Order: sequence, then C-alpha cells, then structure tokens
Amino acid sequence: MTNYQNKIKYPLLIILICLMLGSFANTLTVKHDGSGDYTIIKDAINSSTNSDTILVWPGTYYENVDFIGKNITLASLMLTTGDELYKYTTIIDGNKTGSCILFRSGETNAVLYGFTLQHGSGFLNIYTNETYGGGIFMDHSSATVVNCVVKDNKASHFSGGIHCDEYSFLSLSGTSIYRNQAYGTGGISVGYKSVTTFDSLNKCSIYNNYSGAGCDITQGNKEMIMHFVFDTFSVLLPTPYHIHSTDDSGFQVENYTFSTDHAFFSPIDSDVYVNPLTGNNNNSGLNPSNAFSTIAYALSSIAIDTIQKNTIHLANGYYCDTTNYEAFPLCNRPFTIIQGESCNGVILDGRYLTCIAKGNTEVSDYSYQRMTIKHGGYKKYNGFEFGSAFTNLYQQNDNVLIDSVNLTHCWNGTSGALTPINSNNVIIKDCRFTNTLGGTSASLSGAEGDTCWVYNCKFIDNMPDFNNPGNIGGIALSSRGSKNVVVNTLFTGNNQMSISNWLFADLYLLNCTFTNNTLLTNNYSSISSHDASLYMYNCISYNEGITPLSLSYNESQDTVKMEIYNSLIEGGIESIDVEPGLTKLHYDVSNIDANPLFYGGTEFPYNLSENSPCIDAGTLEIPEWIVLPETDLAGNPRIFNDAIDMGAYEWNPTVGVNEYNPIKKDKEKLLVAAPNPFSSRTTITATYTHKSNYKIEIYNNYGQRVRVLFNGAALPGNSKIIWNDVDDNGKQLPSGIYYVIMFENEDEIENLKIILSD
Repeated sequence: MTNYQNKIKYPLLIILICLMLGSFANTLTVKHDGSGDYTIIKDAINSSTNSDTILVWPGTYYENVDFIGKNITLASLMLTTGDELYKYTTIIDGNKTGSCILFRSGETNAVLYGFTLQHGSGFLNIYTNETYGGGIFMDHSSATVVNCVVKDNKASHFSGGIHCDEYSFLSLSGTSIYRNQAYGTGGISVGYKSVTTFDSLNKCSIYNNYSGAGCDITQGNKEMIMHFVFDTFSVLLPTPYHIHSTDDSGFQVENYTFSTDHAFFSPIDSDVYVNPLTGNNNNSGLNPSNAFSTIAYALSSIAIDTIQKNTIHLANGYYCDTTNYEAFPLCNRPFTIIQGESCNGVILDGRYLTCIAKGNTEVSDYSYQRMTIKHGGYKKYNGFEFGSAFTNLYQQNDNVLIDSVNLTHCWNGTSGALTPINSNNVIIKDCRFTNTLGGTSASLSGAEGDTCWVYNCKFIDNMPDFNNPGNIGGIALSSRGSKNVVVNTLFTGNNQMSISNWLFADLYLLNCTFTNNTLLTNNYSSISSHDASLYMYNCISYNEGITPLSLSYNESQDTVKMEIYNSLIEGGIESIDVEPGLTKLHYDVSNIDANPLFYGGTEFPYNLSENSPCIDAGTLEIPEWIVLPETDLAGNPRIFNDAIDMGAYEWNPTVGVNEYNPIKKDKEKLLVAAPNPFSSRTTITATYTHKSNYKIEIYNNYGQRVRVLFNGAALPGNSKIIWNDVDDNGKQLPSGIYYVIMFENEDEIENLKIILSD
C-alpha cells in the first residue's frame, strides 16, 4: 500500500484530530537521535499541558508511560502521514516492569494513536500484590486509542492486553489485540461501571489471547449491553471460553451483541498433539510430527464435539512458562480430554506462580489423564494466597475425570490442590497427592444431589497452613445434601487431619487405610465428621494418635451419625470421640482392635502380611450404588475367592506382594537430619552424587526461605552442616515445620521435612 493510499484510508479521522490539534496548543517531538525536543516520552509528557500533541518518531522506547492526568494526544507519525507502517515501527516496550500505558489520574480526553505496545507486565495493586493491564491500565479515566497494536503483554491477574478498571470510558478504533495473557482475561477486561466502545467503521481485531477465563474479553459491567464489532476475532461463534460475561453467581450471561468479519482459528474437530520440545504453534497439530508447542494453543484450536470427545495428546516433556512458554492456568473446555503420554513423563510446572487449570462455571465433561502436576499454586513473599494448586472446578463442572495424575510439591493457599465446587460426578482416580502444603489436598464441595468419587488414590506427606485453623492435610468435604465416596485410598504421613467432613455431606469410606498421620494438637482427630454422617466399611485406622475418629454436631441441625463396619480401629470404640446429644454411633461387632501386621515392603509398605487379621475380614455388604474397583492399590484383584480384606491392599496367596511386587532397593536419601524433631540444633547430612553446583536451603511452613546453608560447587561425597535454629540474619526462629531443600543447578532434587520443637 502506498503512502498516498494510507493517507486517504482514514481521512475523516485525521481531519478531526488535526482540527483538535490546531485550536491551540503545542506540538512536542520525541526522537531517539536527539534531534527532537525530547528523547524520552515521559519527559515530553511531564513538560506538556492539556491539548498538547506529542509526536514520536519511529523506534523502540523502553518505558512505562503514564499520562499523569493530562488530556494530550500521544501519537506516532501515522497521525500526520496516515502511513500504517509507523504503528508497527513506533514501539512502547514495557520491558516487563509495568503497564506500557497508564490512564489512572482522571484523564477525560486523552488520545493514544498509532503505536505498538508490547512486553508490559501490568500495573501493580499493592493491596493484592497482583498486576493488571499489561498493555494498558485504565482507572477512573477516559481515553481514545486509535490504530494501535497491543501484543505479547502479560499480567499476573487480570487483562494481559487492556484493563478498564472502574468508572472508565475507552473508545477503541482500528486497534489489534493479540497474544496477550493473564490469569483472568487475556485480551481486554471491562470493569465495574466502565464502558468500552468499538468503532464499527475502522474495526478492531481481538484474537489468540489466553487466560484462565475469558481468553479474549471479560465484560464486567453487568448494567449495560456492550456491542462487539470486529474485523477479526478468535472464532466466528464465541463461547464463554472467549468472552467471559457472568452474573454475580458466576453463570454466563450474554449481555452483549457480537459480529466479526473473520476468524483467526478454524476449530479442529479431531485429536490434536502437543510436544514441548519439537512442537510449534504454527504447525497443524494433527499428528505427532506436526505437533503444537503449548497446551494452551491446542485448547484454543480444538473444536468442541459433544458426541465424540476430542483428545489433546501430550508428549513426554516439561510444560512450563520458561521452557515451552506454556500459558497457565489452562482454561478447561467442555467435552475435551487432555491426556499425557505417561504419568511421570509429562510434567506441568506452575513455578508457584499460578494454579495449573481453571474450570469455570458450567464447563463439564472433560478430563485430565496421565501427568504430573508440580509447583502449582501461589507462593508469594507474604505467605499463602487463596487459590488451588491444580484446579478449581466451579459450579456445575459435572462429569469430570482426573485420572492417573500426580500432584506434588504444590502450595494450595487455603483451598485444596484439587477443588470441585457444587459439581456432580467428579471422579478422582489413581491419583497421588504428595508434599502439598497450605490448604487441603482435595476439597470436595457438592450441591444437593451431587456425588464426588475418589478411587485408588494416595495422600502422602501433605501439610496444612497452620495460620488458617481447620485446614487439613488430606481431604475436606463440605456440601449440602451431597454424597462423597472414597474407596481404596491410602492416607499416611499427613498432618493435622486426614479427612474433615461437615455441613450435611454424607461420606462413605470403603477399604481405606489411615496410618502414621500426625496431629500436632489434640484438638483434632484424623477423621472428623461435623454436622455430617460418616459410613465406614473395611477400613484400617492404626497409629493415628489418641483420637483417630470424632463425631460432632451443631445443635440447630438434625441428628448426625457414624456407622462403622468390618474395620480395624486401634483402641476400639473407646478411641472414638462422640459428642453427646444429636449424634449417633453404631460400632458394629464385626470391627476389630488389633495390629494390622503391615507387610512393610519398600514399594507397598501398607500391604498386608500373610498373618494379618485383616485378611478376609471385610464385607461385601456395602451400599448397592457403590461399585468397588477391580484392583487394589498394588494392582491385585480387589475381591479374591469371593472375599475382601480390610484396608487399601488385598492379600492372597497367588497374587500377593511376595510375587507380584518384589522388594526394590530403597533410593539413597540425599538429605538426613538428626535429631529430628530437635529443640535447638540439628545436624544435616548432605550427599553429593557427583561434581556439580548445589544449594541447600531451609524454608518455613509458609514457603519463605529463612536460611541458606550451602551454595557452591561440591565433589562427590558427604558433608555435615549444623543448623542452630536461626535465620540468615541470626534471628532465632519459632518452633514449627521447616523444609530442607537441595538444589542441583537450580533444580530441586531432594527435600526433607524437619520439626523444630519447643
């Protein structure tokens, strides 16, 4: 296109702006080479007055430009020439240090014309410690943005591209917004009492943005209908995945009109493939050799087939924002399967910056299969933030399957690592929750009539956030009139509580093993049921402290009950704390109080030895609507010779642990502390397997690093380091849980929990 053609493309707009400029005021120039009035845009704005125009010559300006309340026009040479080339060659780069552009000081008639805005990280809200509006942040102001490109910006919370916070008016014309990312809203977010208008002649384009909700747009002004008119949008027919507009309860409402001339994506109605090492988002994604590079792009590309679900196949590899530029949180899409090549080979690492996925309200019929979730959740300088480490499944995320997923070393805030909320038929199967810290590992909350299922899972070495009383290490259940079923599941090494059940949620425990869980206070029990009924069949509760089970109520509620059948309860009925009054305990004669005689092997230490009293001591008379899985946690048949054992593991003479699971050599521990627990000092022995660079650090229970014990190169061998309960500043630390973590070349290779006692 010639300059002449460009000049006549927007004649009316240019004439109007030129009339504004000529009424008048000063024109200031900004040039990199020093031949203009200024070399820095900020300096020009500081010197300007209302109605001035600042013309910026081509180049890249690494600035965070604040209009500081001035009603001025900031423009590239596209304003005076009409040449579109200038909007691509005149760049304001936020340099990941804040928003590229700020309108937040009461501007009433500011104009931004003909720039590319990129690499902004958003305006920091000091109260939430989150950033908003990577490209443009607007609050209590009015502005016009014309012929700009807003791309490749990222905010930690809302609006990677443009954020109109409150009481703001934004007019957009001829502006393209793409490849922006945030936790919520990738493209543009319109907040409370704010209005954004889109030029119907010089049309805008919004496409290929990404976030956990409303990838392209969030319409937050519930009192008005917005009109979206685009040249190009992500798809021809947007869904809540693209435009997030909800009522106060989180349910989608279409308080907008929509039209677009073109679509960026042609949804793929078939399986697609992702490979973080060899993939490219410019590929077709249709086979392993033409795989996409990110899960997020695959989610945006795939078609939703309600009859035959499409699968996103993940090749083994590391999925992280610093490796394959993965965009977390993933925005769950209905009728879609995300399936890893192998559970241990596919690793999704959130780097403690965000949860891994979001299940927004009314998104159902999807699954995650065969993968490891690592370092999900929020870990900030001031401790925990609210949020799940893996995913929140908001209201009516029905028919969801989480299968063969390992969740490890996650920080959960005050929610669970995995949290279904008012969702029916959520199945958590063959999953492993280990070393999660903060909230609960899984928090199940269903509405009346909902059912959540936990099958063949392991909850090992999980810790609560002790700043939030009531949080537990295992599973929390809180529902009204729902049912939660936990079958064939092991709880060991967890702290505070293994299961907390309350608020009218009927809980059914079948063939679960509870052992070696820790209670730091006698105010809690390992299995607690409050204002809810609990039914136990074929379970083992052994070495669970003074009070392994408790039953309590709220006097304003109906009677709650606990019924226990064919289970081994150490201490028998005397070990169960039943609050008198509106509670009812049935402790069946089929229960036993004995040593379960665990096998004690390396891989399955809580399998049963051949002399265990739990063998064939279970019952098959369980609620008929509950179906037992075919195998136990070791892969043995769950029912053998028409009989069932107590606990999560089945013993039998032909497919027993002695033949089926041979003893494996224990992996050498790289960190050992003695004594542990300790009162004033402990000796930490570190083993270095080969010559490399190592770090050994200590973190408190809130995720804060308190001490660096070693940082440097080491040869193969052992070293002993004495820690005398002080931080890097020599300040004595309080008693509690601490973690010793060993890194090799910045990668965590070993961790050790230690307890500093009074």
